[in-house]
Amino acid sequence: MDIFKIQSAFMEISGLSEQECANYLNLFKTADIQISKKIKKGIDINQNEPLLVEVAGAIAYYMYCLMQSKKMANVSVLDVKIELDKNISLNSAKKYRDELLLLASDILVDENFDFIST
Repeated sequence: MDIFKIQSAFMEISGLSEQECANYLNLFKTADIQISKKIKKGIDINQNEPLLVEVAGAIAYYMYCLMQSKKMANVSVLDVKIELDKNISLNSAKKYRDELLLLASDILVDENFDFIST
């Protein structure tokens, strides 16, 4: 698949700019590899590319949220401390990814995917 189409799908989901997304090309490549390995034999990739790209974008976004959830989520200003729950984004990304994988179940091998956490 075209990495830049995956990047575009990721941008739509994440709201990040093209410049910000340039830092995450490895996520798009990894998502592409994961999906490409799971395509059922006999499936026309070109015909199914729009869905495959969306699934890869969702996988890349989930991996991005997973990385972000590991970063510091607390901000302190004077006596006020704000704690951000980044798990909300992670859970939303996982749900979206899983829903797209379900939609693509006719064209992807039906087994536990390497990229699904249980």
